[in-house]
Amino acid sequence: MRPRVSVQDSALRNGNFSLRIDPVRSEDAGLYEAQVAYNTEVQSCQVELGIITVTLSPPSPVVENEPLLLSCNSSHRATLMETRWFHNGHLVPTSGTFWSLHGALSILRPAMSDAGSWCCQLRYSDNEIISATYNLQILGFDGPMNPVVYAAAGSAADLPCTLNYLPSAFGINVVTAHWSHLAGGHLEDWGISQNLSSRSFPLHLPVVGPGDAGWYRCAVSVGSKTISRDVTLAVVTGAQVSSPPTIFSGQVTFGLTLTLFILLTVCVLILALQKRARSPAFPALEGMVAVTVPSKKEMEENKKEKIQQTEC
Repeated sequence: MRPRVSVQDSALRNGNFSLRIDPVRSEDAGLYEAQVAYNTEVQSCQVELGIITVTLSPPSPVVENEPLLLSCNSSHRATLMETRWFHNGHLVPTSGTFWSLHGALSILRPAMSDAGSWCCQLRYSDNEIISATYNLQILGFDGPMNPVVYAAAGSAADLPCTLNYLPSAFGINVVTAHWSHLAGGHLEDWGISQNLSSRSFPLHLPVVGPGDAGWYRCAVSVGSKTISRDVTLAVVTGAQVSSPPTIFSGQVTFGLTLTLFILLTVCVLILALQKRARSPAFPALEGMVAVTVPSKKEMEENKKEKIQQTEC
């Protein structure tokens, strides 16, 4: 038997003479004939093997944001009527970032979410439907798109740059990483590091200050392709754990400033409430002289006295 081709001996006793080809290649397509001889009797059967292939262009590895083309071809002799593509079991609409041209699927800006199982389904004029699946792997970075690293002034900082796959999984033996930082109009470069057994290329800054804050870029060259990731470093200034600032040194922390503001607000509210409590309920009556009004009984007694005086 040829390499990749086998027949299960244990199945022959049960009348199973199936031919196994693993893995199947494009050149294996065609007509196959099996002949089985039993005593003086010879039986034969013919089977046509059709091949459907999914090819990737450019070849693996596929990197983020690099256009790619998935092509689906079959050796079936009937006329091709329709090609449909499925991603992880869901029908892909051929618009936006996905374009279909003569059955091939173009992905303009592949993202990490585009990785996974891609299935092409071919329908022919004889109502034959053939499908094939391709597992797409996209080489990119782990973590969020634009990570932000916070570090206190005077402390160390580690900026991440980690690939989602080992380059050796794609048969790549040459990997380099390069960091750059644009500070004050001057581009700072860090030495190129090589590590074939790792997928992590962090940048370690032993001591950071306000001048180190800003945008950093990690560029990783994998074979003939280069992918990059932007990292933002935010340096936190103010209170330090090792040497807390004092008010006498002229450094007022945020917490102290907030406390003073709250105390000042409370004092203003207390003064306003006290002023409101001392003010009269009716300011228009302020300064008027109080007049005593006699009661009804006193008015009647005064009236009687006046009558008696008149009679006298």
